[in-house]
Amino acid sequence: MISVRFIERTIRGIGYHRWHHLVLATITIGFVLVGLFLLTSQNFNSLANLQFNQRLSDLNLSNEQAIVITNRVAAAHALLDANYQLWFLAAAGIFFLFNLGLAISAAYRRAAESRSYLLLGKSPTKVALQYATESMFTFTAVFIGVSLVLLIISGGITAWWNQLNQGLFQNSAGGRALLRQFNTQFSRIFDHQLTGFSDQSLLFAAAPVSDSLLVYPKPFLLVFLTGIGLILLSHLLAAGFIRAFAKRDSLAH
Repeated sequence: MISVRFIERTIRGIGYHRWHHLVLATITIGFVLVGLFLLTSQNFNSLANLQFNQRLSDLNLSNEQAIVITNRVAAAHALLDANYQLWFLAAAGIFFLFNLGLAISAAYRRAAESRSYLLLGKSPTKVALQYATESMFTFTAVFIGVSLVLLIISGGITAWWNQLNQGLFQNSAGGRALLRQFNTQFSRIFDHQLTGFSDQSLLFAAAPVSDSLLVYPKPFLLVFLTGIGLILLSHLLAAGFIRAFAKRDSLAH
């Protein structure tokens, strides 16, 4: 159970080492924005692919070239989905490296404080967890702030966000050449079939996403858990530096 004293010590640590946490807050803003953008865009892409397949089920595709084109569309969606995942992993890797650097820097700058904890019988791992808790507090506060801002303005940005995703899809599909082939083939099919949608709305529905990001909680959860996990890992990996820097500080005095 977390004691009140532990929480007070954590808050005091954040206040005393404010520059460290300001740097962490800045990095966190970037990671959260990039992470939410990529994972939410991945959701948009998956939804567009799902709606596309649902509409295809209403069509009787006997044209071989049309079938080839739809397979290329599906492959483009899969490629974009994989790219979103790869870009998120890259963003997470950069965030981790920054946090590892901050954790090692904290071990160096707080050598005297660490030495006091070690003299009280705490292990370097427990000291690292103390510092990690401070960083996780900062991350959580910034994450909540950024998320609230995005949720407030989501009504004005989701349409633009989805348009951007469609543009990235076109690039992964090989540009406008495939779309021209797609429109040519399916305009002929729609001339002979009656459906509740047109050839223009087959590839992308007119309103494929909600105006609110609240309907997409998974990206928020994944970004939060990833950030917390990477901060904890970086501090645990830096635990060895805590003893080394504390010993160095002891010899210096």
